[in-house]
Amino acid sequence: MIISAGTPSEDASGRIGTTPMRVAEALVNEDTNRLPQENTVSDRGAAVSLFYTSTPLSVDVGTTPIGFETIGVNAGLTARLIMGDAQIRATVESRPVTDSVLSYAGVTDRWSDLRYGRVTKNAGTFGGSFNFDNGGAYLDATYKTFDGDNVLENTGYEVNGGAYYRPVNRDGDVMQVGVNVNLQAYDENQRFFTYGHGGYFSPQQFVSLALPVSYQRTRPRYSWHAGLTLGLQSYSEDSANVFPTSPESQATLAAYQLLDPDVVTRYAGQDRTGLAVAANLGGEYKLMPTTAAGGEMALDTFGAYKEYKVRFFLRQTFTN
Repeated sequence: MIISAGTPSEDASGRIGTTPMRVAEALVNEDTNRLPQENTVSDRGAAVSLFYTSTPLSVDVGTTPIGFETIGVNAGLTARLIMGDAQIRATVESRPVTDSVLSYAGVTDRWSDLRYGRVTKNAGTFGGSFNFDNGGAYLDATYKTFDGDNVLENTGYEVNGGAYYRPVNRDGDVMQVGVNVNLQAYDENQRFFTYGHGGYFSPQQFVSLALPVSYQRTRPRYSWHAGLTLGLQSYSEDSANVFPTSPESQATLAAYQLLDPDVVTRYAGQDRTGLAVAANLGGEYKLMPTTAAGGEMALDTFGAYKEYKVRFFLRQTFTN
């Protein structure tokens, strides 16, 4: 796995790690020398996971990519109660937050040499679903906490529900159309990249209405799937301290701001509403009856936000 945030612009470089303190000092001292630009932020490694799945229970245990400076746990457990066409389920999990290089792998501040980021989400979900003929409905509620290396702790809530219909469902071909509603709320806005922030999307209010369409084909030796989701999203973010875990650094910035009003001590809040588009394409091929190789490409966009993912995998299945 290779992850990269690219090379930040000069303006963005001033909002990474403890650089805002250097920017403030330069403004107060009327130093016109440009600060050195941040280098490309990237990391690489290979993750390992083991899965066990049965009708009442699913378990997975793995690691974050081996090759990152610090290796973490990636694991979850789901228990299900099946009642005819209805299902009640509960999940507990501990997952890395993969929104950015900062949240996933963590980075080292170039000025203080301090490591921060590498955020872990610990979550509990309770929900259920009901299937009927070629359709169904589902509803899940999640409580989650976030912690990482030298970042502000956070708490979030999420409700996700929807319904779907399969106009094509025969001979290994499945086409599914649906509607999905997602509600989220977080205590702290941790979207930024200065020291103490986690670099992950955590709005104080989030609402989305989405229309997903997918097609999947399964054959004895191979399978592939494709999906497209169009939606309307609206979210609100509170303002946040530049250094949320360091009152001393915040106080220093405030003192600099008294000398020069251009010094930034807090990031502004914002409200955004717009269209969102997500797409994915993937597949796998059986090399042997219990061994498969595959990959997937995904795109997720909302306004100026764009995320691209490409992954490859090798899976070994063990059966009784």
